Amino acid sequence: MHKKQALKFSPEIKTAFYPELRQKVYSYFRENNISINANWHMIAKTMFFLALLYFSYHIILFTNISAYLKIIACILHGLAIAGIGFNIAHDAGHGAYSKSKITNRLLFYTMDLVGSNSYMWDIKHNKAHHIYTNIDSFDEDIRGSKLLRLSPHAPLYSINRHQHIYAWFLYCFLYFFIVWFYNFQQFKAAAFGPFRNLQHSSKEWVQLVTWKLFYLFYAIIAPLVFLKISFTQFFIGYMVVCATTGFMLGLIFYLAHCVEKAASFPLPEQDEIKIDWALHQMNTTCNFGTANKLLTWFCGGLNFQIEHHLFPEICSIHYKNISRIVSKTAEEYNTPYLQYISFSEAVISHYKMLKQLGKC
Repeated sequence: MHKKQALKFSPEIKTAFYPELRQKVYSYFRENNISINANWHMIAKTMFFLALLYFSYHIILFTNISAYLKIIACILHGLAIAGIGFNIAHDAGHGAYSKSKITNRLLFYTMDLVGSNSYMWDIKHNKAHHIYTNIDSFDEDIRGSKLLRLSPHAPLYSINRHQHIYAWFLYCFLYFFIVWFYNFQQFKAAAFGPFRNLQHSSKEWVQLVTWKLFYLFYAIIAPLVFLKISFTQFFIGYMVVCATTGFMLGLIFYLAHCVEKAASFPLPEQDEIKIDWALHQMNTTCNFGTANKLLTWFCGGLNFQIEHHLFPEICSIHYKNISRIVSKTAEEYNTPYLQYISFSEAVISHYKMLKQLGKC
């Protein structure tokens, strides 16, 4: 399907931190007779977001309420899409939701259900971002665009000096861009992140088109048919959905990797990163808003991004509990454990990081 560009993490700088940490974390699950997969809390949250997706859609299309209330329903629909991505699709895509591969695969399709593409997400997220975090030209998530400079090694354009102001507006278009443009660009690209000579099977092309047509029908065609409103009114409602989803997606991701404390963007030396992989993750990943219970619930524990990067195979519902083990072990090995306890502090740091990257 594709050839991977050679890049390895050198054992030159390596400690016993990660092997011991894995032993401690998995001992925690064994000793407490806890599965690393979803528990009833996670299942309840799954049902909530799927129900919210359905009922908000039903309210928008089939109820006779005021335009203002329908705008609120559109916001809730956008939050449901983001919640499904953060919780259900994300965990299933990592094989962390269930022991069953079939269950994970079926739940992973919720990403296609809400307009994205699970196959390409697996390549971009699992096989690139999680391994080569914050490494320019390998981690597609920090590539950004001419409008958004997310790495000190990316080209600097004059417009970037204002990115700390307009980036928040751009995030509102992230979901719309992924659904209608980015997925197709990814499929057509000959090179993507660390991969070269990309070729995708006919099956994946068929699934891409089939899911996109299904999304087009229920998200665009059905509302235009059933709602007795003008195209302008529909467009406003749809963009409210997209803006809500996109803003949440952009904010949650960038607060974990594009903040001052995680401002590590190493460059390979002769196809090597001169550090152990686990230590690299600790230098480039940051937790945020860890004291905020609502945030932790909504974003699937992705504010505990360190735990997620070190243990992606563990369901996100457990990240808060194992964070105590991770932070304590990191302290024992004098290893960085980067975090912003406050959510607002992380947002401010991201603002400052965008401003800094727009100048240097």
